[in-house]
Amino acid sequence: MTDIQHDSTNNEIDDDFDGRLYVSLTFTGKDFIPDDITVKLGIKPSYSFKRGDIKINSNGEQQVRKHSCWSLDSDNNGLPPNDPIPHFEWLLGILEPVQEELKEVLVKNKNIKAAVSCFWITPTGRISMAVEPELFARLANLNVRIWFDIYCNH
Repeated sequence: MTDIQHDSTNNEIDDDFDGRLYVSLTFTGKDFIPDDITVKLGIKPSYSFKRGDIKINSNGEQQVRKHSCWSLDSDNNGLPPNDPIPHFEWLLGILEPVQEELKEVLVKNKNIKAAVSCFWITPTGRISMAVEPELFARLANLNVRIWFDIYCNH
């Protein structure tokens, strides 16, 4: 049976917008089964889908997923919308205990791309962030790419 998933992106932002911020670990690739990662890491993802699943896009059209995805993110976890450090700490708190299993997933599946990402929409356009070397070292120990996706609401 094929799962049908709806994109629920809300493109409207009201005047009281405080910003949006989350950090995630995401695996993508064509040839893996997301449930295998869930079992290996013992972590339930925030969302996942597999290649071949059907999704409904924002126009109501069905589309076949061309890749698989497994993602764990800090969205909607009560963390501040203006400081990424607690989000990184939250993610590391979950991943560090399974760091060896994470490395095994990446070594076993050379076609999987993995990244820790920080998605941030700031309501003011001003970004100021200081990251201690210890946090970068902890992230580096995961051995995955780290990238930032930052936008201004104005």
